[in-house]
Amino acid sequence: MPERKSLFSYGTSVSTEQSRLARQFTSGDKRCERWLFGRNEQSLALSKILDVDGFTDDFADIKTWNGKAVRKPEELPNTSIVINCVVNSKPRTAQKRLAKMNVSGKLAYMELYNVAPDLIPLPEFVRLSRFEFDLNYPKLMRLHDSLADDASRRVMLDVWRYRLSGEIESLAGYTYRPSDQYFEDFHNLSSGEIFVDVGAFDGDTTEEFCTRYPDYEKVYIFEPSKSNIAKARERLHRFLRLEFIPEGVSDVAGVLKFNPDAGSASNITAAGTSLINVTTLDHKIPGKVTFVKMDIEGWELKALAGARGHIEKDRPVLAIAAYHIPSHFWEIFELVTALTPDYDIYLRHYSESWTETVMYFIPKRKNHASRKDG
Repeated sequence: MPERKSLFSYGTSVSTEQSRLARQFTSGDKRCERWLFGRNEQSLALSKILDVDGFTDDFADIKTWNGKAVRKPEELPNTSIVINCVVNSKPRTAQKRLAKMNVSGKLAYMELYNVAPDLIPLPEFVRLSRFEFDLNYPKLMRLHDSLADDASRRVMLDVWRYRLSGEIESLAGYTYRPSDQYFEDFHNLSSGEIFVDVGAFDGDTTEEFCTRYPDYEKVYIFEPSKSNIAKARERLHRFLRLEFIPEGVSDVAGVLKFNPDAGSASNITAAGTSLINVTTLDHKIPGKVTFVKMDIEGWELKALAGARGHIEKDRPVLAIAAYHIPSHFWEIFELVTALTPDYDIYLRHYSESWTETVMYFIPKRKNHASRKDG
């Protein structure tokens, strides 16, 4: 395979002003106050390394957090230097908010890191992504070259540039689009669809499906969290032909540890505080399925392995969250295409950060039929 790592180049440059601000922030210069924008893993880590004055947060409803002051941005003195510690969710939105603050200095977290990499911890998603990239670059490139359209290949490059650099501008053209996630025009869905929502959370994706495709035949809803599935039942009460299944999905039936109290991030984990029953799609759904969505916080490979019968026989549309673990980009691709080559593969992204990347597997017959109709 030709050497093309430059496609994913994430070389960084630091301006003279960024370097000056970063060194002033890390030096303990008493002529300025040092504040961290956002209360999260990154800001907490910095507060333990550097002598900061505290955290600033638009949504602050407390005065202290982890032993440091919490202030609204408008309460900061104009001599402050503020670091944007938002690297997940909406870092570009946070950066725009930072730009409006009346303070003397503003830096993104990775700008601070790039000046002082020996002092500032690398965000975990960047560290893991760099490790995976160095270890399995050829497999990532094989996925890139197998994608069905230019838009997918662009998403692959943009997402991985952000994963490798943490630099906000790598995803400058992307926004948070939860209502579009899992639904694209290339699905070519029709009436009579049988939808499987694996990791249904509070029913938001099923609601979107039922609204978009009201002539569906049936929906199976898998959600092991008692509180989440209760919310889903309430949310979806007006829809018919729904089957709620309060179990997790894996490669074999059994009992696994589960973290039930993390909202949409509730997951199967060895550190889980409760036990849940898990099943397989092949066992639980004896009949045909036509569309499967999975977002189960890193357990997607296990769940796909337990759906191999449906994938081989039914060739359903698959919309699979690929972002939780860096290796899942190529591992999900290899698992599904090993079961059948009868798929065109697409990639789309729905956030400003490294989260919410979805890999789509569209049966070739659907794409070919659509092209003929068009």
